[in-house]
Amino acid sequence: MFDNRLEPSDIKDKIIDAALCHIPFDGWTQKSLKAGAKDIGIDINLIDSLFSNNSIDLLQYHSNLSDRRMKHAINELNLEEMKIRERIAASIRIRLGALDLHKEAIKSGVTLLSKPSNTLSSLNMLYETVDGIWFSIGDSSTDFNFYTKRFLLSNVYISTLLYWLNDKSEGSCETWNFLERRINEVLKIQKLKSEVVSKTSAASDLMTRIREGVSNQPWSRKTY
Repeated sequence: MFDNRLEPSDIKDKIIDAALCHIPFDGWTQKSLKAGAKDIGIDINLIDSLFSNNSIDLLQYHSNLSDRRMKHAINELNLEEMKIRERIAASIRIRLGALDLHKEAIKSGVTLLSKPSNTLSSLNMLYETVDGIWFSIGDSSTDFNFYTKRFLLSNVYISTLLYWLNDKSEGSCETWNFLERRINEVLKIQKLKSEVVSKTSAASDLMTRIREGVSNQPWSRKTY
């Protein structure tokens, strides 16, 4: 039975959850929300006041809800005993695994977000997710790495999401194997980038010393 003492935000969360099984048939619409509300005993007349009649807004709300739940679950992990790669893998598994029974609804959302007119909304949702993962697992970088990490994780997340949507293996085990491979690839890129930056910096320091050494030589000041 529906609890009328719930906060409006909690009611919205429950309606979105209940609507997921209707979305494959009726899309990210108020029709799906009303069907979900009816399933759990919520007055469907509340839908108009609680939700926008806009599919992208509904997707944004659901994505935000999934991010909130993911962050809460990450906070329950013993992060101090986990390597960064393990934290990332666990975070993505939490985010996608929670929706394992609703892949068709997520496919519908991904199809909608893939339209050129929705590119900005799609990128905003992706950024919020990967940013939430990095902060939740303890990253506090504020330098250029802040953007590099989010760009690389975006590639890992979106490729894993697309693989997961078509994965029919038990427990999505093939997706998690794919995720491990993608993380390995990114770590190799990060290592290579660090080596390049280190060697470039060393080469720059060497050239600076050479120039300073040359400029201090008597013959270097001779004019012709």
